[in-house]
Amino acid sequence: MGFNQREWALNWLKGSIVSYMRGRISLVMLLGRVRRCIESYGITPSDIEVLIEVIVRDPALNLGSSDERVKRLEPLMEFLSKVKG
Repeated sequence: MGFNQREWALNWLKGSIVSYMRGRISLVMLLGRVRRCIESYGITPSDIEVLIEVIVRDPALNLGSSDERVKRLEPLMEFLSKVKG
C-alpha cells in the first residue's frame, strides 16, 4: 500500500481537533490546519463535519461530556459553514 495523502490529512486534522479541545493549540492554528487540508489535500467541509461527529461521540478520548465538546467546537463549525458558502 502506498502513502495516502487524504487519509494522512484526516488523521492530522483529527489530532489537531483533539489538541485544540485539550487546549494544546489555539483556534487560529486549528483553523489554519483546516484551511490547509481543504485547499491542499482535497478534504471537504463535509468530511470535517463527519470527523467532528466521531470526536464528539468517542468516549475513549476523555474530553468531557458531549455537550461540552459541541460547545468547544462551535467556532470550528461556524468556520465550516462559512467555507461551505
